[in-house]
Amino acid sequence: SFGVAIQRFTEIGDERMVLASRSDLTHALRRGARLDEALAIYHETISGWVHLGNRGAVANQLENVAYVLIERGEHEPAARLLGAADAIREAGDARMAFDEEPEYAAALDRLRATMGETAFSAASSAGRVMSQTEAVAFALET
Repeated sequence: SFGVAIQRFTEIGDERMVLASRSDLTHALRRGARLDEALAIYHETISGWVHLGNRGAVANQLENVAYVLIERGEHEPAARLLGAADAIREAGDARMAFDEEPEYAAALDRLRATMGETAFSAASSAGRVMSQTEAVAFALET
């Protein structure tokens, strides 16, 4: 169904809905533990959201890359990306959707429990001072 939606939105030239559909497909892949495939697509879609100037979507993509990293045991870069995403949301007044909040809270809890509060805070703070361009580049390096 995602593939059909992507194709139809491509046919009518609706770039925003193509990105939204591709992002939703990628979330499904991530939740289905197809992490490498999801990460590769997040690396593509994040640039599209930057191009469209949608800070909330950019933050969401960073959060989802962080979720992949958490599953891989890469906690410090995940905490950095979550800090960067939080700062981007604040700067753009782009609140998280209510249905995204539980997964985000669980990710924060998991990182704090795994890393310890001091290490988590340091990594998150390092992410918060990144510019959006720096945060996207960092996500693309993962």
